[in-house]
Amino acid sequence: MAEAAISPARADAPIKGILILIAGTAIFSVQDVLIRLLSGGYAAHEIVFVRCFFALLLVVPFALFTGGAARFKTNRLRLHVTRSFAGFLAYTFYYMAIAAIPLADAVAITFSAPLIVTALSTVFLGESVGKHRWMAVIVGFAGVILMIRPGVGSFDPAALLALVAALCYGAMILMTRRLGGSEHPTSMLIFTTLSFLVFSTVIGLVIGDGAYNNDSHASAAFLLRAWTWPETADLAKMAACGLIFSVGVYCLSTAYSIAPPGTVTPFEYTAIIWAVVWGYAIWDEAPDAMTLAGMAVVVASGLYVVHRENVRNRTVVGDHAMRPRAGG
Repeated sequence: MAEAAISPARADAPIKGILILIAGTAIFSVQDVLIRLLSGGYAAHEIVFVRCFFALLLVVPFALFTGGAARFKTNRLRLHVTRSFAGFLAYTFYYMAIAAIPLADAVAITFSAPLIVTALSTVFLGESVGKHRWMAVIVGFAGVILMIRPGVGSFDPAALLALVAALCYGAMILMTRRLGGSEHPTSMLIFTTLSFLVFSTVIGLVIGDGAYNNDSHASAAFLLRAWTWPETADLAKMAACGLIFSVGVYCLSTAYSIAPPGTVTPFEYTAIIWAVVWGYAIWDEAPDAMTLAGMAVVVASGLYVVHRENVRNRTVVGDHAMRPRAGG
C-alpha cells in the first residue's frame, strides 16, 4: 500500500507524472515483498517501528533542507493524529493480510479504497455522488466479493483484513483531502511517520512480549508475536523498508504535484501487476480465474470512478468559466 499524498496539481508534465507514479508504485511493491518475507519471524508493529525509525533519518533532513522548521508546524495536530491513526490501522491490517493470503489478492482487495472513498465522501465531505459512480461502487464491491468468496472452501478470513485495511485507508484519504488545502505533503509525511513510530511503540509495550500469541493463524501471529532483536540481514530489510517508504511517498507526492490527479491515478493500478509478478516469482502464487475476474471488476470500477470524477470536474470548471466575471 502507498501512502496517500495530495498536493496542488499543475497540469504541466503529465507524462513525467505518470512515469514517476509508476516508479513509486514499483518501489512500494518491493516493500510489500520484504515485509512478507519478514512476517514469519517478527511482529508487524516491530517492523513498522524500525521502518519508521530509519525513514525519519531521511525525512527530517529532507524536510529541513526543503522547507525548514515550518514543515514541523501545524494548527491541525488533532486531524494529523487522527489521519495517521487511520493510516496505521490500514497498514497493520494490510500487513496481517499479506502474511496469510496471496500478495496479489491482498493488493487487489485494498484497491477497493477509491470506491470506499466515493461512498464515504457523501457523508464526511458533503460531496455529490451521481448514479454512475454509485453503480461503479456497487459493481466494484461485487468484484471484491468474487475475490474474497465468503462461504467457499478457499475462503481465508485474512481477506477480510485486506478489506478493513481498504476501509481505514479510505478514511485516511478523506482526511488527507481535508488537510491538503493547508498542509504541505512533506509535513503530512513527517507527522505520519512520527505517529506511526509512537503507535507501534505503544502496541509493542502492550503486547510485544508475545504473551497473547498462540500461532493459531498467520495473520494473528504476525500481530501478536513477541519483539525480538532482528538478525543483521533482517534488520537491513527493515531499514530498506524505511528507504522505500520515503522514496515511494516522495515519488507519489511529486507525481500528483506535476500532473492532474485524474491523469496519474489510474496508473496506481500497476501495483496489481507487480503483486502478481512478485507473488508468482517468489511464492509460486498464480491467481485463479475467479480471482482474476474479481481483480478486473475492481480495477474497471475504480477507473470508471476516476473517469466520472474527471467528467464532473470538467463540468464544474466549464460552468464556472461561463459565469460573468466581475467587471467584465
